Amino acid sequence: MCRQFRKAQPYFFFLATFFVFLAVFFTADFAFFAFFAFLAMLPS
Repeated sequence: MCRQFRKAQPYFFFLATFFVFLAVFFTADFAFFAFFAFLAMLPS
């Protein structure tokens, strides 16, 4: 079992990195959008 996990570890590492990148990207995108929506709501 340990040998099989070690063989599949690079794929699991790539998948985890991809999901972390996706989460960070969507969080930054949402924060960017919320910041501009907040700026648009401010009375200028």
